[in-house]
Amino acid sequence: QERVDLLGGLKKLRNERRDRLEETESLAKDLAWLQKHLPAAHGLVDGIESATRCALALNTTFEHIRGRGDDGKARSKWKKVASLKGLVTSMMTPAEEVRRRHRTEGWNALMLPEQQWSVLDRIRSPEKYDWLDDQEKTEDLDRERKGLKPLKRKLPRAVRAMQGYARGELERVASVTFDKLTKQERGIWKLMKRFHNDPQLLVDRTKLGPEGFDPERAPRVRFKHPKSWTKEEREWASLDKILNPELWRGLKLRQQETSDDHETAEM
Repeated sequence: QERVDLLGGLKKLRNERRDRLEETESLAKDLAWLQKHLPAAHGLVDGIESATRCALALNTTFEHIRGRGDDGKARSKWKKVASLKGLVTSMMTPAEEVRRRHRTEGWNALMLPEQQWSVLDRIRSPEKYDWLDDQEKTEDLDRERKGLKPLKRKLPRAVRAMQGYARGELERVASVTFDKLTKQERGIWKLMKRFHNDPQLLVDRTKLGPEGFDPERAPRVRFKHPKSWTKEEREWASLDKILNPELWRGLKLRQQETSDDHETAEM
């Protein structure tokens, strides 16, 4: 009888888990629909500013829409939205920018330092990655329906070591001065400072030097994903590739190694 009760309890738990995953999948579909259409609706009704706030709140990007009876006017309006989107992206903190691209473009769109930081950020701010938890649960549900075991998700070798940190350790590393850290902790500290979430730092950087010179522009633009470059950064990068071709070749090789590690981990 005890065995029967145990099996009955396990079956009930499995059914409850399946129901929860199905509910999560349904909510994810609803959210995806809202992310696609709601900013556009705000833009048509309340203007560009409202559409911008809505898109940022939903962690999504603008979708081109066609207005009823006046396609020319709609195209003109959303051309302005596209330019505003570039401005909003340039005003994002490095942390917000990486989180946005991780969600909208996927893990492989991130460069190696961004992937390393994302693993650390998921430990420090798990609430920012509820969407990823839901996505993984949906994938597991699909495999369960097909009679397959849950997917074993392995990170690339160069990123895997970041999983070993606890949230308390990372908070301590972020709060102490550089000279009090071990060699390994200093690497973590640099990553967290590089992909910071402090808007004031963005303002302060524009005030550096007599004409707003920013000494950190070169490494920041080189390591930034090309899709996130502003027009000014794109122009700067085109010149820097001519002046420092060896640096860009090294970055390209490093990104290729990251992709190879990821493919090997999935096999």
